[in-house]
Amino acid sequence: MKTLNTIILSCVALFGFYTSNAQYTATITGTLLGMKAGDTSAVYVDSLGGNVGFYNAMDFTSGGPGAQGRYSVSISTYNDPQTYWVWTVDCKGDTLQDSVTISSLRRQVIVNFNYCNSTPPPTPALSTVSGNINVSVPLRGLASSATALLIKNDNGLLTAVDTVVVGPSDSGTYSFTIADSNSTHMVKAYLNAADPDFGNHLPTYATGALNWSNAVVIPTGGNQTYNHNINLVSGSNPGGPGFIGGLVSQGANKNAAEGDPIANAQVMVMQNGNPVAYTRSAADGKFKIENLAYGTYTVYTEIPGLTTVTTDVTLSAEKPSEEGVKVSVTSAGVTTDVEVVQSINEIVSSAWSGFPNPVSDKLTISLGTSVSNVSVTVVDITGKTIDSISANDAETIEVPMSDLTSGTYFIQVQTADAAKTFKVTKH
Repeated sequence: MKTLNTIILSCVALFGFYTSNAQYTATITGTLLGMKAGDTSAVYVDSLGGNVGFYNAMDFTSGGPGAQGRYSVSISTYNDPQTYWVWTVDCKGDTLQDSVTISSLRRQVIVNFNYCNSTPPPTPALSTVSGNINVSVPLRGLASSATALLIKNDNGLLTAVDTVVVGPSDSGTYSFTIADSNSTHMVKAYLNAADPDFGNHLPTYATGALNWSNAVVIPTGGNQTYNHNINLVSGSNPGGPGFIGGLVSQGANKNAAEGDPIANAQVMVMQNGNPVAYTRSAADGKFKIENLAYGTYTVYTEIPGLTTVTTDVTLSAEKPSEEGVKVSVTSAGVTTDVEVVQSINEIVSSAWSGFPNPVSDKLTISLGTSVSNVSVTVVDITGKTIDSISANDAETIEVPMSDLTSGTYFIQVQTADAAKTFKVTKH
């Protein structure tokens, strides 16, 4: 047995049979890359067959200071040349192996192994996008409670991939980190119920768009910094007795059952292109936007990535509500229609009448049969309530109008089963 000394370690060589060639000494050295302090491993050198018969040598190495994973094995042999297998075990327990050939003319050979991945993974190319969430309220400026969304556009499929809640301590500022990708992004925000202006601002994309197609696009790539303020669009709703309601559901689509309700869809009403109010569909797909003044509204449903076909709805004293709006969503887009169905309300109220018209003193409402729990409301042309009357088990109801100024009025009659509005002229 012969002991070979290296910088920090020892080697044991076992000699087998050999030929009558001249003996020479060769050295196999190298480094186990990625070793750290506390790591220890053995490097083996084996030779089987040939004139040598059997040869085995070993060296221990560690990753401590000074050693840095280096090893060295010295071999005395008569074979010229001779091939050796060099092998070790890495930090994961896997065997690493290589072969080298030494000779009297090539006595120094270097064999390195990757003990643990010494090359750290590349640092992701990250971008950031941040900005203020602004409300259009004098002396306020910044939202005090809002939610911001980071939306990824993956070949036309828009998906919210990150969300941040902005509270009073955030001074109305949002921030997102975006990993390097081949997809573009956009940001959107909406006020939370805790914000004092929650009811009169609509969800908005940066920098001030209600529709995804008009949003600012954050391009692909990484290592960029973007600043995009989100100026929330305010709705202009003077208020009134009207409301618009309906259902958002799945249209014909190979990936979903037709008629399935769609929850959390953003439904807006507009007048002459200006936003008025919005709501979101419930779990059953139903939605309702209340407190609307009389007039004509465009119903628009915002589904990111899809084109929307809108519909118009007119509210008046004769028809203060519309609950038949049907929104159908498919992979091809969003369509909006108004379903016209004669309801029980219309069947019952068709027998009701109001006379005389024009009227100067009092208007008589005939219900055709005795009806319980009837309420009558007198509304002027602006939607303001002028008078209200309640009756029980009545076939007729008299509405005094002698004290009213001349003009047009709407008489709204309501029971548990039906409702009807009469338009009358007061002399």
